[in-house]
Amino acid sequence: MKPPLIAIVGSVDEARKLDPPLKSPGQARNAAEAVGRALAEKNHRILVYTAEEAYLETLVVKGYVASGKAKPKSIVARFPIGNESEFAEYAAHPELFDLQRDRTEWETSFYRSLRDVDGVMLIGGGRSTLITGLIAVTLRIPLVAALAYGGKAEEVWKVLGSAQDLPTAEEINAMAKPGTTDVAREWVDSLEAQRRARQRQSSSSQKIAALAAVLLISWVATLPAGFILLKSKTPQGELPWPLDTIFIALLFIAPLIAGCSGATIRPLLPGQEGMTAGSSVLGAAAGAIASLLYVGAQLLSSGASGGSPNNFPLLLFGVGFGFIAGFTFDSVFKKLESVNALQPDELLKKK
Repeated sequence: MKPPLIAIVGSVDEARKLDPPLKSPGQARNAAEAVGRALAEKNHRILVYTAEEAYLETLVVKGYVASGKAKPKSIVARFPIGNESEFAEYAAHPELFDLQRDRTEWETSFYRSLRDVDGVMLIGGGRSTLITGLIAVTLRIPLVAALAYGGKAEEVWKVLGSAQDLPTAEEINAMAKPGTTDVAREWVDSLEAQRRARQRQSSSSQKIAALAAVLLISWVATLPAGFILLKSKTPQGELPWPLDTIFIALLFIAPLIAGCSGATIRPLLPGQEGMTAGSSVLGAAAGAIASLLYVGAQLLSSGASGGSPNNFPLLLFGVGFGFIAGFTFDSVFKKLESVNALQPDELLKKK
């Protein structure tokens, strides 16, 4: 497995008019070199795009090579044909560089490369730095945005939130510190921690998807099972024992499973929060409550003595209501809190 690849993006050039303005450019240059050394010490590869002095890459590469820890082809230089500016370190250490030419324009080459990276390091910079940071946040790519040196990296830092993004509150605070040697190591450690967090979340999502599939199959399977059971009805329309007991159990357990299934499927939708044990329990409870209200209303409306629970529509609609209630469990409980959902007079009314 190849070492992690970290994209280096930004600029600490005093001649550029950045908004927010660049702060402490001398310290920013030192921080960039410190980042290069820290990345090499951790055996991370770096992805650079230009050797022009105005950009961050030249400083990071300088510190990376000077560390003495750089491995062959650990400096991935991606640039469009016709923009092959050469790093000063290339003449003495060509073995450290992996030159990758692209036939597209620089913007296409630059932004498409972000799908291949394991992390992004931002210091200073302008519009492209801001866009890169926002892409990283959106795609949940591990990210460090240095606050202390201004530029668009400062704006990226301001949008980070520990509640919804990969970095923890402690790591976000570390990004606000001046980039000394020790702080640069903290930044690199943060990239590694964010990678692990992303892997855990990916693994968790896969487990949730597997659980959602099992629950979905389970409650769907109760429908043909119930239908087959009802084929054994006597001429009087009753199920013999123990089939009647099994069907009654299905009638109450299946909606509970369907509710749990709905609550489990919901976090898989884009923009939804992750599943918790509490949300599954609430989904099951919402499914059970909605199904009980529906089944109870149907039995009461058909007559307390004459109504029979041994019919397929009760199971079919009970499971359907259970799934919908579990999927929208927050709305179900808000409704129960805001109104008198259980109205005996209404339930006892004849159709």
